[in-house]
Amino acid sequence: LTYCFPAVFQDLENNGGNRTSIKFLAVGDWGGLPYPPYVTAVQKTTANEMNAVAEQMGADFILALGDNFYYRGVDSVDSPRFQETFESVYSAKSLRVPWYVLAGNHDHAGNVKAQIDYSLKSDRWKFPSYYYELNFRIPNTGKTLTIIMLDTIVLCGNSDDFVDEQPRGPAYALEAN
Repeated sequence: LTYCFPAVFQDLENNGGNRTSIKFLAVGDWGGLPYPPYVTAVQKTTANEMNAVAEQMGADFILALGDNFYYRGVDSVDSPRFQETFESVYSAKSLRVPWYVLAGNHDHAGNVKAQIDYSLKSDRWKFPSYYYELNFRIPNTGKTLTIIMLDTIVLCGNSDDFVDEQPRGPAYALEAN
């Protein structure tokens, strides 16, 4: 991508000082339950631990790497799951940073486009496309970090992970290539 198009850089919050690093958290399989109250004790504990790490170490952003909403994703951009499973649970100040999101196999059982569209409703949910590139300038170093966000379900197909099934191959092979 960078050979065809100039890189677009994400802005990091300027915390001043002589920092020479980028700090981020990554989480996957974090999507609560499909019925009210949509959140689990384990999810709340994970959010508390993420908060503790982010408060101590700092976090410029968070990578949300799929299975955002168990077990069948969301049905619309207005789903209560966004509020109950994400906004209310990961609400600590240290976690109020950009969340760069990908869909997982459970998300693909629902409406992934609704998750992409939620980016327009949330100031921190960043999910522009099934595939995208993140570019960051590492402060005070002249170096950069590139992260490729890649939807492997579109590339490889979905599977039933409850029965340890292998991916079935892409639903749209032409688009996957």
